[in-house]
Amino acid sequence: MKASSFREAFRVLNRKIFSTGLMLNSFQIYLALAPLGLYFVLVSLMHLAGRPFPVSGKLGMALLFAVLSGALAAGPIQLIFPVNASWSYGPWTWLLLLSVYVLACTLYLLAQRPSIDLYNVQLTEFRPFLSELAVGLDPKAQIAGDMVFMPTLRIQFYVESAPLFRTLTLLPAGPHQDPVSWQKFRKALKNALKEQKTAFRPEYSIGIFFLVFGLLLLAGLHILVWMDPAAFLKAVPDLLRI
Repeated sequence: MKASSFREAFRVLNRKIFSTGLMLNSFQIYLALAPLGLYFVLVSLMHLAGRPFPVSGKLGMALLFAVLSGALAAGPIQLIFPVNASWSYGPWTWLLLLSVYVLACTLYLLAQRPSIDLYNVQLTEFRPFLSELAVGLDPKAQIAGDMVFMPTLRIQFYVESAPLFRTLTLLPAGPHQDPVSWQKFRKALKNALKEQKTAFRPEYSIGIFFLVFGLLLLAGLHILVWMDPAAFLKAVPDLLRI
């Protein structure tokens, strides 16, 4: 079948499905899933770094909020969209909605206690490294299992593991945490991981999986747009109410 015939068949099927109301249009699908594909690619790069890759928990949460913004704009926001405001302000209404979303996410992040996410590492190989680092930063540090107490720095945390995804999270234990000391600890952890990266056994299977999945998702979305670009372009002003 020629590409033009395939495109025409796809357009007909597309219109039939969309007319039933059972499916989002191509622009909504692209808007909802494209940030997710980019997120998977970014996570894969952190897993493929060749060493444990530390990221601030708040930064990781901010990335998730950014990924969810597309899905929110494509779906739930449409239910509460201020139509009357759009008649007066046009596209600027979306700027107002985006500002409210950013402010809400910022308030949530400010209320969260500091944490650290570690990619491409298992708990068994990280434990001795963590013990050495904690004692080096705080001679009075106490370690009990997966719990670390550093009284001089006034921080305490425990390690939560996700073995399937080779990811660890250092979560604060208790409300009394020193954010400055957390920044100091994260910086020291990052530098120590760079210096002693040969002490770890990196595995790239999870990183390759996320990379392939993300690229396939992005490729599928662009094929969807390529099949019927006219419908995609028509859906943009309809969704944005401009």
